[in-house]
Formats: sequence, C-alpha cells, structure tokens
Amino acid sequence: MKNSMDCKIIFLGTAGSNATYQQLRSAGGMVLKFDDKQFHIDPGPGALSSAREASVNLRETDAIFATHNHLNHYNDVNAVINAMTYAGLDKAGTLIFSKSLSEARFFKDFLNEFSSLGPQQSKDFDEVTVRTLRTKHSDESAIGLKFTTPDLTITYTSDTGYSKDILSDYKNSDILILNNVHPAKTKKDSNNLSTEDSIKILKVVKPSLAIIQHYGSKMYEANPLYEARNIQKETDIQTIAAKDGLMINPLSKSVSLRQKSLSQY
Repeated sequence: MKNSMDCKIIFLGTAGSNATYQQLRSAGGMVLKFDDKQFHIDPGPGALSSAREASVNLRETDAIFATHNHLNHYNDVNAVINAMTYAGLDKAGTLIFSKSLSEARFFKDFLNEFSSLGPQQSKDFDEVTVRTLRTKHSDESAIGLKFTTPDLTITYTSDTGYSKDILSDYKNSDILILNNVHPAKTKKDSNNLSTEDSIKILKVVKPSLAIIQHYGSKMYEANPLYEARNIQKETDIQTIAAKDGLMINPLSKSVSLRQKSLSQY
C-alpha cells in the first residue's frame, strides 16, 4: 500500500496591503511541499530572510508563482530565482506569473521554464496538478491557484473580492487558504476579502480546513485569531489564523510553529 505523501504548508509572511508597507509583518508568501516538490507562492518583501528563519531551503524550489502585479506578491521573485539557481550557475525551475507581469524583468535566463497564465489553465508537476483560478481584483489578470494531488487538494484564493461567479473554482478543496485582508464590521474595498466574505465562501465550499492570512493593518488591530474563531463559529469549519513562520502538515494533522509565538499578533 502506498504511503500518503509528505505535505507541508509554510507561511513565510502573512502581511497584506498596507500592513506590508507599514512593515507590520513579512510578505514573503508561502511554500507548499509535496514530497520532493517545493512551490513558492507570491514571494513579496522579506521572502529570503523569512525562508531562512523557517528553515526552508530555497535551492529545493521547483516552481515560483506570482499571482499578480502588486509588489507584496512579486517583489522578491528574482531574489528567490537567484537563490534557487545559485545566481544562474545551475539553471533550474519554473516561474509562472499573471499576464500583468509579462513585461516584468524577471531572471528568466536562469530558469528551465517560464510562462504567463490566465485563469482556468493547468500545469502538471509529476503527481501535482496546478490549476489557475479566477479572481475579482484591481489587477484583472490576477489568478488564484488550486493544487491537486492524489491525497488532497489545496486552494489559494490570492487577492480577490467576493464574487458568486468564482465560488465554483474553490469547490472540492480539502484546504482553502483565503487572503482575508479586512476584519468584520469595518470599511472594506471590493477587491479584497473580509471576514464576512470568508464566511459566505466557506458556507458554500465547505473545505475540511480553512486558513486565513494576508492581513491588512485593521486585521492586526482586530486580532486575526479572534477573526478566525468567529469564522469557525459561523461556519462550523475548522479555521486557522496563519502567522509568520507557521508550518502545517495537514496529512499528519499536526501543526507546528518555528521561531515565533502564535499567542501574539
């Protein structure tokens, strides 16, 4: 009988929007590991230092994803490429980016492969299939991501506002990672999710686990832990508030945190 794959979700930085610019947290993105495959999603400011603190070896990266053209989602792409390829001496890896980043000056010569993808396209990495998803955002070419493996499916909304039209993209997700920028009962914009939006999404999608992250400054003031508790209470779906350095191994049902304490936001 085949054993379940080793799976890890590592949050290198959970800051979103103005929380990045005010230097409240790192915006280093997150790393997904499925056995020997390592994917770095949205490496924004702080990706390298956060990876070092979380004991993530960027040389092992197989693919980088930049979901849209906001600096807190792609600022450190070249730094990760540089680390992944030993400054281009070891040509390796794949870069996938939104259409809006087609003219960005990435170190493409260092890579084995690079491409811009629109929504609802797929790319296979052995047993892992990555599908790009629709969003409702100020960057109209922004994409979400769905990682499907033989053991589980992990979906990342990226930055998006609430839209009934895109809920079907999230269905059949075991884990749904939501960029929950705004807390409940505060002024929000139509291009990013609030706690109320996350509740509406989860009531329809019904994943086994929800994870909120990518917080604006108002979310830090409200405390993401309290927002996650409210989401879980309203949806009856286990909900975690990610924090810089959080590592989750969903298949072994264990959660560990390196370097920093979950008790303080």
